[in-house]
Amino acid sequence: MNWKLVILAGVLALVVGLVWRLPATVASGWVQSAVPNLTLAGTEGTALSGRAGHVLYEDIALEDVSWQLRPLRLLIGQVAVQLSTATDVGRIEASLRRGLSGNLSAGPVNGQASLAWLARRAGYTFVPLSGSLILAIDNAELDSAGQVQTLTGRVQARGLQWDLLKPPAPIGNFVGVVSGEAGDLQLTIEEADGPVDVEGQASLAANGIYRLDLRLRARAGADDRLKKLIDQLGRPDNQGWYPIVERGQL
Repeated sequence: MNWKLVILAGVLALVVGLVWRLPATVASGWVQSAVPNLTLAGTEGTALSGRAGHVLYEDIALEDVSWQLRPLRLLIGQVAVQLSTATDVGRIEASLRRGLSGNLSAGPVNGQASLAWLARRAGYTFVPLSGSLILAIDNAELDSAGQVQTLTGRVQARGLQWDLLKPPAPIGNFVGVVSGEAGDLQLTIEEADGPVDVEGQASLAANGIYRLDLRLRARAGADDRLKKLIDQLGRPDNQGWYPIVERGQL
């Protein structure tokens, strides 16, 4: 019998047992000491499986955040956790993995939230569009600095409407494919259903430079007020498409 393996297995079992029983209130104190600007409130459960009623990190506030740690991943030098947080219209669930190098992997990430809810957590107090986003991210790889290295998935925008008109004007539903490589994120419109037809691509670089290469047109039955707004974009081509080509920095 290999006693070294037996002793190692016993030590690992002890460590897992301690993590399993460690109260979330104690674990949250350690985490807050290690991560500046992080506040966890209303914690319950254990370090392995628990919940926080309120999480604040810098300017981002989340409510009803639960976690499920996968302790066996520690054997390969990886911290893996399943996270879930409440949104205003549902929940967002994500599987996160962090290795010894500091790189972070996320995926799958699935859930739904309103545009207003997401905008507030991104630091925007107002956006002229309302509706909801459905996230289906297959995988995302971030380096130790938080820059996206690879990204694959899909995003659905449902029930979009232009709120600067009173009453708001319906725009429609859209499906986009998201991808990223070396900090350059891209969204390609795959499907448009509703009063406004849209084609093209938008991209965002790591330095905040964004690019819009889109074209749109109003479909039959679209709100006349919306048609007038689209007409202000300039002159359409012979198929009625209005180009939107823009460069800028966020």
